[in-house]
Amino acid sequence: MGNMHLIVGLGNPGNTYANTWHNAGFLALDNVCKNLNLSGWQNWRNRTDFIQTEVSGKKVFLLKPMEFMNNSGKVLSSFMHFYKITPKQILVCYDDVSLDLGTLRIRRQGSSGGHRGMEDIITHLGSSDFARLRIGVGPVMAGQECKKYVLARIPKAKQKSFNEVLAKCADAIETIIKDDISKAMNTFN
Repeated sequence: MGNMHLIVGLGNPGNTYANTWHNAGFLALDNVCKNLNLSGWQNWRNRTDFIQTEVSGKKVFLLKPMEFMNNSGKVLSSFMHFYKITPKQILVCYDDVSLDLGTLRIRRQGSSGGHRGMEDIITHLGSSDFARLRIGVGPVMAGQECKKYVLARIPKAKQKSFNEVLAKCADAIETIIKDDISKAMNTFN
């Protein structure tokens, strides 16, 4: 990923969605901020919140698109164009119901896996050649509607496990920035 990293956390803006499975990407970035003692989210063109910092001599942007998840691609594409960031320099963090709660998967590239936010990003970037960190929030119970599940508040009984995987995500993100994605994949996958 070189000397510049754009770490994107996917979620939905607003208090209605604050502590839902679908905001795992936002929450993972909050954990990174806590670990690195970062604060002061700035707003860019009323479309996204970001923090710019330096970690181990590398320029790092943390980004939360303030559009609904399924419209994340356009704002991400605009931000990347403005700051001259390429897909190879980004890592997108998002919830994945196909992974059990407590697990995470890091990949250098791949498909959307049916995730609508990722589909929108791939469409707007014209590429799927970017790293991703999938955060396990599953499984969805038989007969339960996936959309309802990911937009539901996290049950108290699962909050501890969810917090643990978010902390693990923050450690993985820091490993990607400080070392490289290969080391993060070997350590956290």
